[in-house]
Amino acid sequence: MMTDRIFNHEDKPILDYNYAPAELFATGAGHVNPSKANDPGLVYDIQPDDYIPYLCGFKYKDRASSNYTVKVVSPEGVSIQVKPEEIVFTKLKQTATYKVTFSLDDEGYSQSAGHKLFARGSLQWISAEHGVSSPISVAFKNDNRMLLVTP
Repeated sequence: MMTDRIFNHEDKPILDYNYAPAELFATGAGHVNPSKANDPGLVYDIQPDDYIPYLCGFKYKDRASSNYTVKVVSPEGVSIQVKPEEIVFTKLKQTATYKVTFSLDDEGYSQSAGHKLFARGSLQWISAEHGVSSPISVAFKNDNRMLLVTP
């Protein structure tokens, strides 16, 4: 989900069925913004033949060069490192890879300190014209180990 937000169109948290701020798994990747889908910027794991005809219908134009810088919003209790921190595209249909490393903070993540079993964060790639966000969810075991990480 690339054109998503965890806030609604009024920049307020997405609400659950009880009209309370939705928890991590209730929001999923967030609300889709269809108008931003017409000019997505960075696109993950999809072949050009799958989306270019759709975008051409909206007069989308490929850009030959763009730079994206990573911004990480780490889940509480987790450190995240992304390498490289910047991705540079110099030609059309160019691909790039990056590596994400997760580790527990030095203090760990303790339920006894009132922490929840799950934490939410995001990995964002930001250019001069686009912002692309991917949700990160982490589940913890009682012994301060990460059980599951889903970017």
